Amino acid sequence: TDNLAFDAFWAWGNGGGLYCRSAFPTIVNNTITKNVAAEDGGGIVCSRSSPNITNNTISDNEAGQTGGGIACIRESSPIISNNTVTDNSAGSGGGIHCDESSPSLSHNDFWNNTPDDYYGCGPGDGDISQDPMYVDPGGGDYHLSGGSQCVDVGDGSAPDLPYQDFDGDPRMCDGDGDAVAIVDIGADEYREEYEWNRAPAEWFMQGWDWFSIPLVPRWSADASDVLGFDCENRLFGWDDAEKTFLLYPDDFEDLAVGPNYVLL
Repeated sequence: TDNLAFDAFWAWGNGGGLYCRSAFPTIVNNTITKNVAAEDGGGIVCSRSSPNITNNTISDNEAGQTGGGIACIRESSPIISNNTVTDNSAGSGGGIHCDESSPSLSHNDFWNNTPDDYYGCGPGDGDISQDPMYVDPGGGDYHLSGGSQCVDVGDGSAPDLPYQDFDGDPRMCDGDGDAVAIVDIGADEYREEYEWNRAPAEWFMQGWDWFSIPLVPRWSADASDVLGFDCENRLFGWDDAEKTFLLYPDDFEDLAVGPNYVLL
């Protein structure tokens, strides 16, 4: 699965969000939230399965017995990397419950799970336990906020690491401003929003022509930045009279504070 939202499902048995049985799926870039299982695995249950679980948001799930976020049972050995596993609840193993299983954990955020974050296993290399600072989890907005401890602390060598996050934004952005781009933990890749030192302007022309727009960013841009602006056509009726252009780093050379030009 990739870029899906598993939200508010109910299972009478196991696996409120996903049930892996004798399977080897790749589970990447999903939000698995607010699901309920009467027995095991409110978010995900692995039974005799070895999936790669990478860069997912697994939050606010509930299991009646074990594994509010993830349950690993019956000789399962999943690889679990770069996931936020937070605010889940179960009888035991609110975050993850392991029974006769050997998961490989790396660079996850297990936080505020009830009654415990881990049962039958322990933290993996790079695992943290911090508030991910979602924008509005109660309203279903699981984007990371500025200052989140999940920014730029993931594992760049995780299996099936996605090139984009669940919004389609590029992975491995420099979200903490230290000039080093590292993948985030969770389904969202946080990026700073900056302002341009450019007031709205108008150009009038007849027929087709080329024109350039001087842009002055208020920051020192780096190779991971994605730049965008809106262009309005009042005559020929683009949808909503607006068109958005996304400009990726290779459209520019040596972008820095000062005048920079974009050719339309």
